[in-house]
Amino acid sequence: MAPFILSGIERRGEQVYAVIIPRDTDPHSQISQMRLLTPGESAFEWTLVNISDHQALCQVQGHRQTLSVNGG
Repeated sequence: MAPFILSGIERRGEQVYAVIIPRDTDPHSQISQMRLLTPGESAFEWTLVNISDHQALCQVQGHRQTLSVNGG
């Protein structure tokens, strides 16, 4: 299980970002804990490999895992 939730996919011009929030974040501070990642960037030792419409492909400890927006 990822230590974060894929909250959404955001597009800004030509750039696409995976929006993540740490899994144990207090709901009242979620906005301040959000991070935007582009492919090749890492968070919590997970590296973002690719982004699609509602999913992010990550690599951790040599294994790939697909995360869906809001765990769906």
